[in-house]
Amino acid sequence: QCDNLSESQCGFNINCEWTEDIVDSGNCSEFNNNFSSCNAIDDCNWTSYQQQCTGGAPSDCPETGCGYSWLEYQCTGSYTVSYCNGGYYEVDNGYCADKAILECSEINSEIQCDQGSECNWVEDINTGYCSQHNTASSCPNYPICSWSCDGCWYLGECCGSYICTGGYYQINNSYCEETEIVFIPGDSNGDNSLNVTDIVLIVEYILNSQYHEHSDINQDGYLNVTDIVDIVNTILEN
Repeated sequence: QCDNLSESQCGFNINCEWTEDIVDSGNCSEFNNNFSSCNAIDDCNWTSYQQQCTGGAPSDCPETGCGYSWLEYQCTGSYTVSYCNGGYYEVDNGYCADKAILECSEINSEIQCDQGSECNWVEDINTGYCSQHNTASSCPNYPICSWSCDGCWYLGECCGSYICTGGYYQINNSYCEETEIVFIPGDSNGDNSLNVTDIVLIVEYILNSQYHEHSDINQDGYLNVTDIVDIVNTILEN
């Protein structure tokens, strides 16, 4: 099932798609004073180390673990430094789900359309020359075509004739449509012929109380001995 897959597994399954769901983000340093919150973020980790005390005056070493040596006039000892390490983090509740199944009419890519046997890509490419559409209303309806004066201008007005210019154009109106499913009644195995294999399959459907539309040779909505008799007669006649 898609919802049981990791992101990498989801990417290799053509029936599934990964959905990003970033619910929180920030910097791990936000949790420098909170050990539990820091470790609750996968990208962050609580880090501790010992830091040597430094300084030449008593006011330089107030940290716990440090002491001032009046003999050496030096802050001595060490103290613990703890902070939330990791930099920028993201809390991702992404999940893998079943890929949305598009209707054939919703697909606008030939590659996607041809991936399913229920869809068929129909080529519909309209080509021509702009000069074929020499009317002001039709010319702008075609790509690269424009309604223009033939070059004769006087006082800002076209003194010649208007023509549709732009040269050769190509309009791709191709689309994806549902494949019309055509079957031979009685052809249980879908090999486009009626033979003894279909009889065996019809008998199995009847014995298991199952209905199979393609096996129903008389298309009365039932599978029974009548269908067996009809398919035997059809095979013998052929």
